[in-house]
Amino acid sequence: MANQKTRPTVYDKARCARLAAVQALFQSQLTGNSLGEIQKEFQDFRFGSDDYPSIPNGTLFNSLLQEVAQSFDEIIALLESVLSEESKLSRQEPVIKATLFIATAELMNPALSSAPAPVIITEYVEITAGFSDSKQAAFINRILDQIARKLGCSLSLSK
Repeated sequence: MANQKTRPTVYDKARCARLAAVQALFQSQLTGNSLGEIQKEFQDFRFGSDDYPSIPNGTLFNSLLQEVAQSFDEIIALLESVLSEESKLSRQEPVIKATLFIATAELMNPALSSAPAPVIITEYVEITAGFSDSKQAAFINRILDQIARKLGCSLSLSK
């Protein structure tokens, strides 16, 4: 029997949007190109390609990048308030920085997605685990947990 692809869920599309947003911010950091240019490139060329298991949620993707651009200084201040001297932003790899920025933007603005904080944190930990080692994924988990607490987000999943 042939392996049939399942229809992507709203959660699959959101996960792909989060991954794409991290990749877009990472690309912007490395190339110096504007987020607007990279956003357009992703939407025009990458979303329809085999780069993602499903087409990312374009609204969430755009909202995450817009939130980072609009709240950049606030995100930096929040991250610096929980990072130790040994783990400050300037010492982080660009992909870790991108992950922290996108995830913090989503935690700061619950209207961006309907996902509760524990789900958001898990999503970014899993994204990190996909391109880094377990130590980095644990670091992301710890920092995002501290950010969520600082923002007053509930860290329990209600039924």
